[in-house]
This record gives sequence, structure tokens and C-alpha cells, in this order.
Amino acid sequence: MTTDNISSAISRQTEVLNRNAIKNKIFQIELALTQTKDPEEIEKLQALLAVYKAELAKLIRRRRIIQLISFVVAFIFIIIVFLFWQFQVHRQASETVWNPSTTTVSSSSSSPSSSSSSTTTVSSSTASSSKTVSAVPSALVGTWGGTYFTGRVTVVVDESGLITRYEAGRYSYSQISSYTLVGQNTYRIDSTTNSLPFLFAQIGDAGLETISGVYISGDTLYPQYWQTTIGGEYDYSKISKDVALTKGVSYLPSSSSSYVDTKNLTESQVQSWVLATYASTYRLSESEKANYFVNVKSYNDGLVYASVRRYSDKNTRIALYRVNSDGELEEGNLDSTNWRIVSSTFTE
Repeated sequence: MTTDNISSAISRQTEVLNRNAIKNKIFQIELALTQTKDPEEIEKLQALLAVYKAELAKLIRRRRIIQLISFVVAFIFIIIVFLFWQFQVHRQASETVWNPSTTTVSSSSSSPSSSSSSTTTVSSSTASSSKTVSAVPSALVGTWGGTYFTGRVTVVVDESGLITRYEAGRYSYSQISSYTLVGQNTYRIDSTTNSLPFLFAQIGDAGLETISGVYISGDTLYPQYWQTTIGGEYDYSKISKDVALTKGVSYLPSSSSSYVDTKNLTESQVQSWVLATYASTYRLSESEKANYFVNVKSYNDGLVYASVRRYSDKNTRIALYRVNSDGELEEGNLDSTNWRIVSSTFTE
């Protein structure tokens, strides 16, 4: 068996293992969905299920494309063999004596092997010169936590490349497809589900191409993004340290804490949830947070509304929230319009 055949066999085996592993993950998540009644857990499991199903569909599409290409290549090879055979038949029919030059073909039968070896060397050289790897940087795997302008954030990266991001009481997920080492401890991260999984900043010019990644220094991770004009070169030497996440730090809700039904909250729970969300959004310290209180009222629409006020000016609303019919916390303008969901998990 040649080196190419061995590599092909290993590649096919790896694909089967990956596909089976993803199917097993899907089965486990679907089983867990039938066994849990926790709305937050159901939301997380459904999001994970969508990620793995997308990954499985991608593998199946890739397999079908490879099969089609293999069929076309095999068909072309058969045509070439047939034409060569026809040529040999016609040539031998036209010759009246045996042609000694045919011995040259026999004596050089080892040349395909040497050619195959040469091709493998070139391929290996090409692969080694490329910095793009379809895997996850080992230095990135783990739990990272820190703060930036929206408040506390936790990012968890597992060995399969699944990124779980938790902030403002909500989870989001993305899947790493590959990474590129673009500098010392600097990685460009590509994702199948989110084109900018490590974006922690507002992008200004929509006419620029943007990619994201990370710079890792010891136990500190600095999310990065780079921009360039369409078709231009990225300058990876520009490293930002505006946002720093520390390894091992987590602000994820404790799995041991009792579940709070956000559709049936007490007045004090609404006050705690609103004040915690407001403080996180506007980056208030504990001492600053003590200067505010929350006024709660119910209205004819059946929803609970809460306004944030300062003790120094109790009659002035500075922020307005409400708990919608789905138990999600929304923030709106002071004139009660343009509501947007800011938290779906109770925090205090």
C-alpha cells in the first residue's frame, strides 16, 4: 500500500470517528432534553444541539462531495486506461517483430514508486509551511473570565472547539473550525457558526473586512480583531490589551443554586434582578450600586415593570425594565418603547 493510500485510509477512518462522535453527542443531548424541565437548561441544550447538527450536516456534505469527486476521478482513470490499452493494441498489431524498447517499461517499473515518494515529500513540505490547522490551540482550552464594557463575561473553550460565552445572563455558542498561528502566541480563530467568535468591541467601518482571534500570555487571554480593506493584508502585529480574560476565572451561574422561575418572581426578586442587570450593564461597583433602588409596579397588561432610581432623587426614573410573559427581563426607553431582552436568567 502506498503512502497516499495509507493517508487516504487514515483520513476516512478519522472522518468516520468524527461523524460517529458527533452523532453520539446529538443522541446524548436529545436524551437530556427529554429528561430536563429547566427552561434555562433546555435553552442551552437546544443551542448545543443546533451546533452539533450543523457540524454533522457539514461532514455529510463534505463526504458526498468527496464521493462525487472520487467517482469522477475513477471514471477518468478508466477512460485513460482504455485509451492506453487501445493504443497498445493498435501499435502491436502494426509491428511485425518484437520491439526491444518494451523492456525499458519493465525495467523502469519502480519509477512510479519513486514518483509517489517525491509527491509525498512535496505535500508534506507544503503542509508544514502552512500555519492553518483544523484543530484547537491547546493553550486556548479552558475557562476564561473577566470584565469589559458590558460587564462580566465568561468564555469556555473545550477540546472539541466548542466555545461557550456567558454574559448579561445569556449564553451564546460557536464552533472553532480552524486556527492560524499569525504571531508569537497570537492566533486567528475561524468558526463555522460565528465569523467573529472573539469579538469584544464595536466595529465601526462596515466597508472593512474583519477577523477575530486571541493573544495569550501566560494565564491571560486578550481577544483580538483585525481589519483591512477588501482584499488587503491584515496587520497581525497590532495587539490590543483593552480586554483581558484570566484563566480559571468563571462567572457562570452555580449549578448547585436553586432554580428561580422567572415567571413567578416576588417583588424583592424583581428588584434584585433589575438592579444586578443595571449594575452589570453600566459597570457599577458595589459601593456605587448601593446608591440605587428599584421601584416595582404591575399594570393592566399583566406584566411587571421596574424603574431604577437614585436615593438622592427618588422621583426620577433613570432606567426602565419589565419582565415579559416569557419570564425574560427587558429594558426599554423611559417612554416605554423599543423594548429589548437583556437577561433570561435570574441573577442578583
